[in-house]
Amino acid sequence: MEKTLHIAIGIPSLDMWHADFAMSLIGLVTDLKQVPVPGFDGVRVSIINQRSSAIPQLRQQITEEAQKIEANYILWVDSDQMFPKDTARRLIAHDKDVIGCNIAVKRLPSLPTARKYVEQWPLTGDIVYTKPESTGIEKVWKLGCGVMLVKMSVFDRLKKPYFNFGWNETTGFVGEDWFFCSQLWDNNIELYIDHDLSKEIGHIGVYSHRMEDVDHTETLIKIVRPDDKT
Repeated sequence: MEKTLHIAIGIPSLDMWHADFAMSLIGLVTDLKQVPVPGFDGVRVSIINQRSSAIPQLRQQITEEAQKIEANYILWVDSDQMFPKDTARRLIAHDKDVIGCNIAVKRLPSLPTARKYVEQWPLTGDIVYTKPESTGIEKVWKLGCGVMLVKMSVFDRLKKPYFNFGWNETTGFVGEDWFFCSQLWDNNIELYIDHDLSKEIGHIGVYSHRMEDVDHTETLIKIVRPDDKT
């Protein structure tokens, strides 16, 4: 019996995409159509783009559209991400309910988005680093949805809304991706990161380059934060 992979690529965004993201997306779709995915006889790709500034609503709408078209996976790729063309195939190969990439946030110094649960910090968890020597996959507690593959059957085990903003007294507002991860945790659905793929992800941002960025020593470059007004 033939088994077709139907993957919905979910893209929540505003009105414009970064060129580097668009090129990554083109490479990903081309790769899915040209390179066989082990375990599947064919591949169907549906791209679902919803546009607004209300990110939880966008993710909810995209998920519901993926359910309507009966996709068996949804691959979240945010429009400020860069990723290898074989991203989907590599994540699918792990055969996990939910697996994504540990992404560096847009700040200096940066931090990864993945967290592991620790009892002494039940609201924030502890940072999971993807170091040069990190390899394979690792189970985590929370993760950003920037590049994340989810089996659609997962949503049958969750209550709506799947995505929403949260709040706690320690961190203040909590993003829709952590809200989703909390739902996974509460329903005993495991969440993983792929360390190797995480090293190949780029989080696209904008910097204001100033004269103090110039390398006067010819060995070091000081990079200031974009909100530094000094």
